[in-house]
Amino acid sequence: MLALLVAAIFPQYGECRPDFSAMQADTCMPGPGPAAFGKDSSLLEGTAVSMEEAVSSDDFMTIEKVQELTRENYPLVRQWGIIEKNKELELLKAEWGYLPSIVLSAQATYQTEVVEFPDIFTEMFDVDRLSKDQYAAQITFEQKIWDGGDARLKKQVAEASAEVRFRELEVNMYAVQEKVMELYFGVILIEEAMKQTDLFLDKLDANLERMNACYSQGIVSKMDLDKIKVSILEASQQKDELAATRKNLRNGLSLFTGMDMSETELRRPRQISVNSYENNFYRPEYALYDARYSLYENQIKQVDVRKIPHFSFFMSGAYGRPGYDMLDNSFRPYGILGFKMSWSISSFFYTKRVKRLMNYDMEHNIGMARDLFTFELDQKISESRSEIEKLSSMLEKDSRMLELRKSIRSSAEDMAAKGLMSVSEMLDNINDENQAALNKLIHEIELLKAVYGLKYTLNDK
Repeated sequence: MLALLVAAIFPQYGECRPDFSAMQADTCMPGPGPAAFGKDSSLLEGTAVSMEEAVSSDDFMTIEKVQELTRENYPLVRQWGIIEKNKELELLKAEWGYLPSIVLSAQATYQTEVVEFPDIFTEMFDVDRLSKDQYAAQITFEQKIWDGGDARLKKQVAEASAEVRFRELEVNMYAVQEKVMELYFGVILIEEAMKQTDLFLDKLDANLERMNACYSQGIVSKMDLDKIKVSILEASQQKDELAATRKNLRNGLSLFTGMDMSETELRRPRQISVNSYENNFYRPEYALYDARYSLYENQIKQVDVRKIPHFSFFMSGAYGRPGYDMLDNSFRPYGILGFKMSWSISSFFYTKRVKRLMNYDMEHNIGMARDLFTFELDQKISESRSEIEKLSSMLEKDSRMLELRKSIRSSAEDMAAKGLMSVSEMLDNINDENQAALNKLIHEIELLKAVYGLKYTLNDK
């Protein structure tokens, strides 16, 4: 029974249970409408659920509140602040591009040769001979006048890069919500199964008491009583195993929320009719693809900036020997000021090819990823519709089968008490009724989970 319950909530695990006993939390725009809905979404009307309002007290929790706590506690959340700080730093570095550059330098050199003048020239004009040891201390000031828009584009790239990281984090956090949803419904299902097991044990205890009276009248044998006792022990054992699984799942919720969820009541979502979904809906993945497009576009613009000449004003003052006057070999101050243009002519030879490659990468990688995501999303929505339809149909039959099983079990109990049916046959009928009740319970929770999963897929708030 336990394997069936776990597989109902965690189909990806097969017959294995997820173990949260030693788990540690990992550091794990409207899109096109799903084609899977087509033009008619009436199938969803009246078969889906809506979660209760996200309210909580010290005594109970709703799934919305649990997911809200997860967003506040999950380790990835700390990256929001880191991304914002990195963005501020990159913007500051871009602004520094227009700040004046002030450089202080000094040098002392010895030359093997210097400019020499003929003796007659030095005698006529009293010109000093240049020294082979030369010295200079210099301070240079440079101010950009026009950088072709490079600083502005650096800011745009910094903002676009931060937006991509924000969107990636949002996608990761969105995926965490699905894990929390599975844990939440897992706890709901296990606890409902435990309640059903209690009812099953009550029936077995009542029949044991009844069969004890029949035993005193010689209608049943001691072996028949032992069979009922064995069934009681097996049911108790199953309940203990369910309790262990419940503890395991609640430990997982505690880790995700950062709160002790071991005894907190988890409210079962109400089942109500659901409105038809629109063909346009928001998924964080689409915002991520748009952010990546924007980043690529700004990076392509940066390539164009390389072809634009840059202009700046500079001024330099120095003290040393010799100065700009090569005829004076004494220590003295000197300086220079002017305008400067720099133009990378070589950029014309490779810019076009770089842009073509970047455009190809943007259209094929990002565009293909977006199309693939949309295709898989449409497929998932189609599967969810089919699952909701199947479970809704099964629940209708479950209710009828359970009523019939109750009637059969009641008749079997009466017949066994009169000695007209063996205790083994009676126990088979009690087990069949219990299994029918469990099947109905599983299908109810599966339907809740399927519709909430569809709400998650569509990001329906």
